[in-house]
Amino acid sequence: MAFIENFELIRIPVEFYKTMGQDIFETAKHNRLKSISLKILLYGGLGNYIIEYMLQVVFFVLALRSNEYLVAYAVAPSIGFGLVAYFKMMTLHMNRSSIRDILREFELIYPKTMELQRDYQIEKFYRLLKPIMKLYAGLCLMNTFYYLFFPLVKSVSACLLFGVKFDFPLPLFIWYPYDPKGNWTLYLLTYGMQLYGSLLTAVGYLTADLFLVSSVEQLCIHFNYVSLRFEQFEPSSDENNHRYLARIVKHHIKCLEISDSVDRIFGFSLFLNFFASSGTLCFVGFQVTSATIEELLQNIVLLVTSLSQVFIICFYGNKLMYTSQAVGEAAFGHAWYMCNMEYRRMVALVITRSQKMAAIHAPTFPPISLETFMKVISMAYQFFAVIRTTSDN
Repeated sequence: MAFIENFELIRIPVEFYKTMGQDIFETAKHNRLKSISLKILLYGGLGNYIIEYMLQVVFFVLALRSNEYLVAYAVAPSIGFGLVAYFKMMTLHMNRSSIRDILREFELIYPKTMELQRDYQIEKFYRLLKPIMKLYAGLCLMNTFYYLFFPLVKSVSACLLFGVKFDFPLPLFIWYPYDPKGNWTLYLLTYGMQLYGSLLTAVGYLTADLFLVSSVEQLCIHFNYVSLRFEQFEPSSDENNHRYLARIVKHHIKCLEISDSVDRIFGFSLFLNFFASSGTLCFVGFQVTSATIEELLQNIVLLVTSLSQVFIICFYGNKLMYTSQAVGEAAFGHAWYMCNMEYRRMVALVITRSQKMAAIHAPTFPPISLETFMKVISMAYQFFAVIRTTSDN
């Protein structure tokens, strides 16, 4: 077993966050050139994103006014995805100091020796966390690159194989006050703006979720450790018993405080995430019913990505609830009956507090768990039924 630094548990979201022009630990504030570069990246990216998004909304409205509902429904998932990504980016930006404090709290209580890391079972948790975060990021970026480059690859292939004239395809449906296909300069500029805006949207969308996932996994590590400490308890003198229990209780309280902070920061963005995912699944399902082979392939990629993202969040929410509840079960199951009355009262308080599981919440949703995943699927089907009925009428 190799020693695993605490930073390895958050490396992926921290590095993605830098590509947005922000440094969660503010390591660049003493480097003027790097600081200016990050600000240009941040404000330039946000400015381009906002312009592209507003023009996409204009296209959507014009399509509805022209009764081109299939075109409008094709644009809707992108608009929903972009809106959620914006709120997630704002969540990270407005709460960056709180997120930084949480990450530093995790660093303070992180095991610093090989022996402690074995006790905390760090390697077991890290082996699961790392591939899941890579899978999550990979799916989101794969979906983004597919939508960005498939039209271009298709058009270039048609030119080379069949001699068809290049039709200057663009990946997104966006209204422009000029003809983006008028010449190569305008086309490349427009394509570059769509490419940059879409990548920023994807990174903003997944970075917030990756910070959440890494935070929840670290909470699970510490709740699991508290449970193990109860299970490994061997009664001794009253003084030693109380000292042993006091360390466990202090660690448990710190975990609960961090859990509340994580829930407070990410709750609203999770609500938008699930609501938008329901809408995306609905519109994708509607398009599949009347799609060409090409559109079907695009929609399948989007469908798999959306389902995977929601499932991963719900999986970790479920894991947090389970590991926090297990603390109470471990406290009840250890040899408290061999200790004095004061010790028993302290254990009773731990058990009572553990009845209220640590969890992440989204407004109007129950605590995030695998049941929430089923609720999102149910909402998507209800939206689909409404749109299908409206379309048929």
